[in-house]
Amino acid sequence: MFTLVLCGNQPYAWDLESPIAQAVAAAITATRQEGMNGFVETFESELGYRFPEPERTWTLEKNDPAALEAAWRSVRAEGSISEDLSRWKTPCLICAGDADEMHGDARRAASEIPGAKFISLVGHSHISAFYEADDLLLPHIFELLRSSTP
Repeated sequence: MFTLVLCGNQPYAWDLESPIAQAVAAAITATRQEGMNGFVETFESELGYRFPEPERTWTLEKNDPAALEAAWRSVRAEGSISEDLSRWKTPCLICAGDADEMHGDARRAASEIPGAKFISLVGHSHISAFYEADDLLLPHIFELLRSSTP
């Protein structure tokens, strides 16, 4: 059986005018001249945030600017990934930081997907939820996996 854990995202079309989308767009543009250093520095500057270590070094060393640009083109072109989330049969855990601009739509998606669970990560932003909330999320992820095993 398949399961889905979605953190800091949602299945609807992104608001391409939002601060996070604008930061990603600017960072992608910077990669064309400066590679991953340009991406990280621009992203951090746009959001007034610094990636914590060791994630900053990992981001610089393990990412491919061309792959990030291709993923961003997909986000811009894709729109919503499903017209009717109520038809989904996949067990889902959806989470977002309460300061993440994706929070409301992530909560909405969990309410539309039968049996989905939503976790609001209090005190976390889009970035901090991804890098700092492992202790909060892992018990819920393990619970989802155990409940989905035949």
